[in-house]
Amino acid sequence: MHKSTCRQPWTAVPSTLLLAFAVLTGSALHAESDLTPPSREYYAYVCAESEDEVALVRFGPSGIEVTKTITVGSFPAETEGPHGINISPGGRYWYVSIAHGNPFGSIHKYETGTDEWLGDVRVGMFPATLDVAATTGLLFVVNSDFYGDHVPSTISVVETATMTEIAQFESGTMPHGARFSRDGRKLYSANK
Repeated sequence: MHKSTCRQPWTAVPSTLLLAFAVLTGSALHAESDLTPPSREYYAYVCAESEDEVALVRFGPSGIEVTKTITVGSFPAETEGPHGINISPGGRYWYVSIAHGNPFGSIHKYETGTDEWLGDVRVGMFPATLDVAATTGLLFVVNSDFYGDHVPSTISVVETATMTEIAQFESGTMPHGARFSRDGRKLYSANK
C-alpha cells in the first residue's frame, strides 16, 4: 500500500486539519489587518495520523491548497498513524514515522517530488519525531513507547541509503522531539 493518490484539493483533508487552518488563518487575520500574502509558493508535508495519509500543502500568493495526498503505511485495514515527518538535508527524500505496528513502528522513505515509496525499516515502540544528521545522513527517531509501564525508551539510528537500523540506545521515559544542533553534533530530545 505504498501508492500515491491524487484527489480534489479539499476533499481528502481531515476536518481537524481544515479546522486548524481556519483557526490559524482566522486568528492571524484578526491579529494583523495588513497581512501581505507570500510573494512565492512554499510546500509542506503534513501528517494526518488518523487517515494514514500525508498531505502536500501549498502556501502561496493565492492562498493555501492541499495539492496531493499520499497514502502511507503497510496494512490497508489498520490505522498505523503517520506521526513524525522530515526531509533529508539535500531535500531529495522525505521520511515519515509510522507510530503503530505489530508491535513495533517503522520509518518509511519517499522520494520528494514524485512521492514514490522507496523503502522502510522496523524500529522501536511508537516512533515519533525524527531528524536526519546533515553531517552523516543518519536518521535518528525517538521511540516514545506510550504503552505499558513507561520505562526508559529508546532512540533508533537508521542508515538511510539502505533503510537499516544500525543502533538503538536507551533514552529517557517517553521521548518526544528530536532535533540536531546546527553543527549536527548533538541530538536534543524532550522526555517525560
